[in-house]
Amino acid sequence: ALARIGPRAGVGVLVLLGLVNVLTIAWIAEAFGRTGSIRYGRVFMSRIVTEYLGRSSGIARSVATLVYCVLALFAYYLGFSTTLAASTPIPAWVWVALLFLVNVYYVRRKTISATVASALVVGAASIVLILLLSLLAFTQARAANLAYVALPGVGGRPFDSTLLQLAIGVVLTVYSGHLALGNCAQVTLRRDPSGRALIRGASTALLASIVLFCIWVVAVNGAIAPETLARETGTALVPLAAQFGTPVRILGTIYVLLAIGLISVHAALNLFGLTREVLSPLRISERWRPLLHLVPMTVIVLLTEWMLISQWSSFAQITSLRGALAPPVLVSARRHRKHGPVRVVATGWLYQALYRLGMPPFGLHRLYYGRVPE
Repeated sequence: ALARIGPRAGVGVLVLLGLVNVLTIAWIAEAFGRTGSIRYGRVFMSRIVTEYLGRSSGIARSVATLVYCVLALFAYYLGFSTTLAASTPIPAWVWVALLFLVNVYYVRRKTISATVASALVVGAASIVLILLLSLLAFTQARAANLAYVALPGVGGRPFDSTLLQLAIGVVLTVYSGHLALGNCAQVTLRRDPSGRALIRGASTALLASIVLFCIWVVAVNGAIAPETLARETGTALVPLAAQFGTPVRILGTIYVLLAIGLISVHAALNLFGLTREVLSPLRISERWRPLLHLVPMTVIVLLTEWMLISQWSSFAQITSLRGALAPPVLVSARRHRKHGPVRVVATGWLYQALYRLGMPPFGLHRLYYGRVPE
């Protein structure tokens, strides 16, 4: 997605929005640290938002989370399956089915401790793989590719809203650790009730992500022509593997299996938890309740299979739509900021600045999201 505006502009967007998300994830972690129900019970983020910001904000957050998780699983299933299908003889629809079974296994577990522990191992392995892939890409980086800049409305270029749609939407999405934070907060807070470890760990992880994403964007955009990346409907690993051959296919396959596989588990956990919260007040037989909790995931898988068969799929487009759901959280909290963790971590003027920073991209995204970039 960032190939359309160039690596230098892409790095600027990554750093700017990344620092904003460092603050927001610190606020959420601080709120979790002061909430006993997170530490001692199976309470999901929507209920915490209701406690701090009121019922209307909780409903807004639940709807945004539902749409976000649905789009997230769509994107992960598509990115996972198309990338592995390009590197192996196994068709994409089989990879979708296998990933779905893995998601079902984890959401049916009684504890997420194993998920948190595996996240540490997978995270470390993913960092090593990203750095190795970046080093390979840097060996064929070209100055012309690195110097490419195509900002809309700059240098005589026409204003193309689809560039903003993909760039801002995708970047907001890659910093999506806020939902995963809710999955591991319970385990972390039991070991450190003060919440300091959770705040520092979440902030440090996101800062490290900014650095890794910038390295990756510069390396890939330097090695592959921007028009080639712009035409790709899957992940950047597909054209990278086509150019570098077997080494990237092996490393890329391992990375997709580990990284995208794990993050899809966290998205499935959030969707499962939200479904369980919605259905909890209803009188449903305990025999059928577990199956109903899996209905949203099953529908997503079936739609993904249909999209693959009909060849109507774009990893970047679906990912960019998810990014548009970040600013509404700020909108829903605006009237209730005195009740949240904002006053502890940031001052009012900073919160207002971030609110105004988030609204223009969200408005542009909402206005033009239906256009398909060529």
